[in-house]
Amino acid sequence: MLSVNIKSITGQLQALTGEICRLPETNVEWFNHIEKALELCDCIEGSDLSKQDKLHLESSSVSLWNHAVSSKFGGQLSTAANAKLRNLSFKMVHFCNSNTSDEVTLRKLCMMGLKTIRSWLDCNYSDRAESILKVTMEAFAQGQYDTAYSHIQSAKDMLALFPKENGFICQLCYNFGVELFRKKYFDECVLWLSLSHDIGKDKKEISSTVQSCTLRLLATAYLEFKTIESNKKALNAINLANNQTNYQEALEWYNYSYNLFSFGEYSDKNLAKINRNRATCYIHLESFDKARDALSKAESYDPTSPYTQFIIFKLALTQKQQDIASEALQKMCDYASNKSNNDENSAFTADALIRLAAQMAFEKDETNLAATALEIFLKGSHMSTETLTALRCLIRLLLSNDNENDRKSLSRLLEHLRTAYKFLSEISNPTKCSQDNQQVNIQLEATWFTKIAWNLAIQSEKSPDFLRDFFIICYKLTTLCSSDLDSMTQQKTCSLIVAAAYLQLASTTSDLDEKNTLLTEALNYVSSCRIVCNKILSEKLISNDNENKKDTVNKLLLLYEFESRAKLKDPILESVLERAVMMPYSDAKMFETIAALAVDPPANYKNLSIRALKLALRKHLQSSLPDFMAVSKNFHSIIELCFAQTGGHHISETQNIGATQNDLFTYFEEVFEFIEQKAKDKYPEVEILWLMSKAWNFGICFYSSGNFVEAEKWCALGMKFQRHLSTLKNTYEKQVGDS
Repeated sequence: MLSVNIKSITGQLQALTGEICRLPETNVEWFNHIEKALELCDCIEGSDLSKQDKLHLESSSVSLWNHAVSSKFGGQLSTAANAKLRNLSFKMVHFCNSNTSDEVTLRKLCMMGLKTIRSWLDCNYSDRAESILKVTMEAFAQGQYDTAYSHIQSAKDMLALFPKENGFICQLCYNFGVELFRKKYFDECVLWLSLSHDIGKDKKEISSTVQSCTLRLLATAYLEFKTIESNKKALNAINLANNQTNYQEALEWYNYSYNLFSFGEYSDKNLAKINRNRATCYIHLESFDKARDALSKAESYDPTSPYTQFIIFKLALTQKQQDIASEALQKMCDYASNKSNNDENSAFTADALIRLAAQMAFEKDETNLAATALEIFLKGSHMSTETLTALRCLIRLLLSNDNENDRKSLSRLLEHLRTAYKFLSEISNPTKCSQDNQQVNIQLEATWFTKIAWNLAIQSEKSPDFLRDFFIICYKLTTLCSSDLDSMTQQKTCSLIVAAAYLQLASTTSDLDEKNTLLTEALNYVSSCRIVCNKILSEKLISNDNENKKDTVNKLLLLYEFESRAKLKDPILESVLERAVMMPYSDAKMFETIAALAVDPPANYKNLSIRALKLALRKHLQSSLPDFMAVSKNFHSIIELCFAQTGGHHISETQNIGATQNDLFTYFEEVFEFIEQKAKDKYPEVEILWLMSKAWNFGICFYSSGNFVEAEKWCALGMKFQRHLSTLKNTYEKQVGDS
């Protein structure tokens, strides 16, 4: 009776598949036929069919599959209909071949299963995806490892759409690996365990413990091959397990590996690597003496390895042994200079190790050690984008130091800013710039370092040498920035201040050669500043009228040039004064400063000073409201300078008495006329008293020497000044009368 029922069901299935292939999807009965066929498949699942029934049923399922393929290609099926057709066909084929061991049939079954899964995924029916896994497991159970592996790879590709399945697939692969290891199929075991680890990598739902177990079993499988290459792979697997932070288990494996490999079979470099890894585990386990012992062995196997020195640095940092850490850093750099010493299998270059050491020191609040690491890196590195990054970090570290303003710290900062300028200026030249460095935004980087140099210069106002040097590097860096008004104004300011700093330094040194060198440099920066000023005007970044009225830079430049040339005893000094006379908007203050500079030692240009004072007087007298105090000081200085030209002798004793006397008397008369006509009751009384006393004393001296004509002239002039005294008038009238 049962056989009749099975035969009846298979007949119904064949009839339904024929109807499904004949009817269009839009027919109401079409989906009913599919559902009915699926129910019939479930009814006969697990039953035995005759060979003939299987052939008929499989033929119908293949026809159904081909119909699905052709209909989909012709655009006649929706995604849902396509999935249902493939699913029905797949179930029928699977039922017909459930007990087969034929490899071709199993491959066909797996292929159909994959296509079916893909069609269900297209419809977002993820629960139907399990069928592909069942087929894979069946294929594996029948020894079809290659087929199973290829389909698991396909399933892995689909995991991005269904991340929740990661854990299941990962565990499935691990289970396959365990089963294969038990059967001593080590080649296949390695494949499955590697795939399990790869699927579980960086997945939160798969714990580090699971990954560690997988890696250790993988290492054990590699060791079964008993070759040097497989031993290396076993070590790599243990290194990855070490990354899961289970250091005690990792250490046991490293110790096992170290004892397992004879020295004849394993290179010294690899034995050194094992001992470095052992030391790392000991450090994490706080077994510092054992870590030191492992590092000693590592050094004995590979004496010039920068990686060994890195672990030594790590140990010293943990124990706050700064001297040992610094020594390890220096050795790291020294060993790195010999490329043959680098471990080609390491993930880091020697430069990267030093940068990593700096980062570790910074994280431990060892800023001095971090700065030392970065400085060692910079000394040994080639110019690259990493150089700029290291310079930025290093400068920030030094700026955060409490002693950032001491001379040693300032010297270090200055050196690093110069390195930054050298690097940026090199890569700004297209012929010298490597492809990697072409990605550097030179203007942006130069702007950052310019700000640092500028701020350090401002903070160094009490140290003229550092102020000068920081402004020099600031000036150079601004030349790499964009040529806009802000940048060029900064260049102008920097060169102006540098010139002033050179003059200040020149005034403090007693060495004549050094003084002349400093004064010459001041002139050079005066010239540089003028070039920038002219460029600003030529590019019309600021109007000429505004430049003359508002910008005092040109006046300062002229004063700096005059001071430099005066102290250098430059023969063209007088031409500088001529340019000052021709300068628009020149004022009395500028000429007063020139007068003072002309006689500031070692300069001694009294005639130029007198001329400058006369020009200052003219400016004052042209004003509607003269500054009487300034006028009095100018007259006072002119008279003193004129008297000084006698060499310190009294005017009555000089051989050139006519010229000196006439000049002096003229100046006295000019003062008197100014007081008489413009400054009554406004000229400082102390200055009037000084003029009166000078004139009277000159007259007395002439009288004593028998020159009564000159004596009368000077004394009479003194009496005129006396009339303009106010509070002191009565006192001096009596004294003059008595004399």
